[in-house]
Amino acid sequence: MPDFNSTIWTNERIYMVDFCRAKTGPAHRRFPDVDNAGYRDEAFAGEHGPIMSAMTGQTRVNVRVSRTEISTAAKLFAVSTNPAAAAITSPAGTGQLGSDRSQNIEFSAVAAGRAAIEIRYNWADGPVLGRLYVQVYDRIQLRMRVHLLTVNGLAQPHSFFSKGCANRAERVARVTDFVNRANESWVPHGVVFTITDFVDTTWGPAEIPSGAQSPTLIEMATAGMRSPNRSGLDVNVFIVPSVAAAITGFGVSTASARAFGLVSPAVAPPPPAVQHFGSGLFLHSSSNATPQTIEHEMGHYMSLCGLPNQGHSTGDLDVAAGTHTRDDLISRRRLMYPVVSLLNGAPSSWRNNTGYDNLKAGSFITYRRLPAAQDFTFEESQRARTATAALDFYAP
Repeated sequence: MPDFNSTIWTNERIYMVDFCRAKTGPAHRRFPDVDNAGYRDEAFAGEHGPIMSAMTGQTRVNVRVSRTEISTAAKLFAVSTNPAAAAITSPAGTGQLGSDRSQNIEFSAVAAGRAAIEIRYNWADGPVLGRLYVQVYDRIQLRMRVHLLTVNGLAQPHSFFSKGCANRAERVARVTDFVNRANESWVPHGVVFTITDFVDTTWGPAEIPSGAQSPTLIEMATAGMRSPNRSGLDVNVFIVPSVAAAITGFGVSTASARAFGLVSPAVAPPPPAVQHFGSGLFLHSSSNATPQTIEHEMGHYMSLCGLPNQGHSTGDLDVAAGTHTRDDLISRRRLMYPVVSLLNGAPSSWRNNTGYDNLKAGSFITYRRLPAAQDFTFEESQRARTATAALDFYAP
């Protein structure tokens, strides 16, 4: 492999093979996205190439390899450097690839660790033409308590997340389906959402003193802090029937709750008294929220795009609100992009479909660490996992 410092040919580098997501459309746990946002990772300075991940126990995980600058007649082999972590199951045997210009490589995530899937020329132990780095993660299970809210007398709507739900059982089924589908983007990162229970919770004047049935964002987060049935052992998911703001969801981490003053009392009291947080996942059931809303807002709950003030994953650091400095293919396919239905990129229409269907933002969660001066919103995969280990991740 090159040293990535030497000039190969004027100002260009030629890559004979490349890797990408093995399907288009919505997120799918068996077809993770590939981090090809550059070929440098500050966390693994000796590695140069695309990165993807899977969770221990996953089978039939797919990635697509393309012969970008090499003949279809050339003999190529896919080889794992650490089969104890990532074992290639197809192509079987020696791993010899077919002659198609693009084809899938399938592997099993056997145990936590790191491996490289190498594409070797002419023999299984021949020269390396390209590497895909695979991180296999242990499973982290995130428990959820779902609150079906009545807010100052306003009950849940019949059109519940854009589907007619006439009773509680149908609403429970709708939320369960949303959470299950939200897992599709997070499972490859070893994060699994699990609903522990549903509770019927009422917010009245004690939670929202204004008496509003459509609370503001601050009223909603404050009510979450004061809420009956609030769990200190789960992510509290509040299903709000009506919200004053035009939002589909709102994720508040414990760190953000502290920053916004959504902690009561402000100083942690001695036991047995409890300090309550305004953290939680708030979903607007009268909106057109989708499972991707949960994917995205749980990213916020896991402290992505929260603090410091970095907005979302457009790459905007401290620029004026609404200014996009990196409204490009990478930012528009990221899960933490600010909108799930992309604004039309005309005249740059090549940005409209980033592999998740036309005008749909993606579920790409970045792996590589970049220098802070470039983009400190990267390394989302590991940062989210690290956040779940905080002592107050499940805040009472």
